[in-house]
Amino acid sequence: MGSARATGVSMFYIFKNIGSPFPPSSSACCQDVRGANVVNVCHDFTDQDKAKIDLWKWAAVTRVCGNALPVGTNCAGYIVH
Repeated sequence: MGSARATGVSMFYIFKNIGSPFPPSSSACCQDVRGANVVNVCHDFTDQDKAKIDLWKWAAVTRVCGNALPVGTNCAGYIVH
């Protein structure tokens, strides 16, 4: 799954129907997100990825982890608000 799967730990938080988009800020997920170019991650999501994840959860995770996608960003078809 593109660069969103830096270690795989962030994926739990954005899968459809499971997970919570609110990882602890001290988590490995947030460490990955803080070090990522989150806009580029949006460009890396494939159609297969998008069938498994909720893009709004990705936007929420980036916000919770302190590396928020800018409002108005088109993240693989989801407009961040």
